[in-house]
Amino acid sequence: PPTNSQKDVYYDSLGLTGTYHQWWIDLYNLVIAQRPNVDLQHVPISPILASVLSSQYMSSVLFQDLFEDGAPHGLPTIYFIAALIQYMAMNDGEVGPDPSYVVPTDPLILHPSLVSNYNEIVSLIYDLLQNEPVPPTSPVTSPPVASPTPPSPVAPIAPPTSSPTSAPVATSCCEQLDYPGVGCTTIA
Repeated sequence: PPTNSQKDVYYDSLGLTGTYHQWWIDLYNLVIAQRPNVDLQHVPISPILASVLSSQYMSSVLFQDLFEDGAPHGLPTIYFIAALIQYMAMNDGEVGPDPSYVVPTDPLILHPSLVSNYNEIVSLIYDLLQNEPVPPTSPVTSPPVASPTPPSPVAPIAPPTSSPTSAPVATSCCEQLDYPGVGCTTIA
């Protein structure tokens, strides 16, 4: 398993100053330049996810309890947090599909730290969404050049030993599929 400092380096690479996040901003600007009349939103999932994972609520969770390999491909907790960020961004910070929503408590589905700190994590995501810098929405005069695939946030870490909005949305997240050149992107 990675050391705490390796985990921190990975989370930092997903942040607002990392090349991974910049690739998504370049893609966003490229789409805006080519489709200036489209209402497009950029949802900074990776930076917010990194902030949540580095927060007092999740920072003690071991890397191998969140990721299944060194690529890293996430376990359900990662995808749950990413989906929560996306949902809240698309619904102006509204939390959850229904006020009566009960977070699954099965540790094979969601990590106990997420379950026990769910309300605090939702508040943190809300605050981060309110304070995230918003990329420009006006057309740029010369479109940026984006590579066809996002860069890897950092070099892969050795595998652990254990196991609707009406506006189109551009989504960035840290999970990448096993298909070369395909990233976790939604542009409608």
